[in-house]
Amino acid sequence: MKGILKILIVASVLLIVGVGVVAAGDMSDFQAPSDLEKGSGNYFENDDFELSINSYNKESDYDTLFKDDVDYSVTVMGDTAEYKDTLVDQVGVLEIVEIDGKYYVVECYFDGNDDSKLSECNDYLSEFNELNSLEPISID
Repeated sequence: MKGILKILIVASVLLIVGVGVVAAGDMSDFQAPSDLEKGSGNYFENDDFELSINSYNKESDYDTLFKDDVDYSVTVMGDTAEYKDTLVDQVGVLEIVEIDGKYYVVECYFDGNDDSKLSECNDYLSEFNELNSLEPISID
């Protein structure tokens, strides 16, 4: 039952990311990394990758994003976390940034279960941060 609840929470977070509810502003407020373009939603994309930003609340979001579950494995490495979600067949990298005193998760991900593109996700996050003067904070 606990696994189902976590799956529902993760699905809800992904839905929120997909809808693009970002209190910091629309993605048009941010500069896109090279070869990513504004998607039809509130994210940047190309054929392989999507990059999004969404509000973050440590009390309600930490366990679903930064802790392993049945279908979700994550490795936290200081200020980033690499994950593999076999339930939705997705692999990606997460980080937390602070904008105007509020916290947000920046995520770069791609479909599939091959983690060979994780370095590209890390590069996209680094470029996004540099272009938008953002600094990831430690994930603890």
